[in-house]
Amino acid sequence: MYVFQDSIGRLAGEVSRHIGRALVKAFAEKGYDISAKEWGALSYLYNNKGMNQNAIKNAVGLDKVGVKRLVDSLEQKKMVKRKVSLSDKRNYVLNLTKFGNDSYTQLSLIADEVLLIASKDIEKKEITAALDVLKRFITNLDE
Repeated sequence: MYVFQDSIGRLAGEVSRHIGRALVKAFAEKGYDISAKEWGALSYLYNNKGMNQNAIKNAVGLDKVGVKRLVDSLEQKKMVKRKVSLSDKRNYVLNLTKFGNDSYTQLSLIADEVLLIASKDIEKKEITAALDVLKRFITNLDE
């Protein structure tokens, strides 16, 4: 029988929210004004150069309007630059600026600290197994 408080969806969402809040707090303590969604987009762009806004939409789980606002904010913070795609004039290609790359480097160190705290007393193999199970949930639901 389905038990809400023990459901994988609720627990995965709660872990995500807790980590997001901890990241934003740690970033702010170090002088960075960046949201959890902005951090997700920045990380995605750092690891996937030259992506379009649709790819960001899928990566961070926002709708089209939400992604536009997110990219506008990152662009205003001088972390991202947006250029019209040569292959499709309706799309923009997104890349990190030098400031965005430098910020990512600093923010990733802070994120590592937060994840160390979050994973205290959890063995690496347990984390690896949990990530594998979550990825399999995603794969199963995408089929």
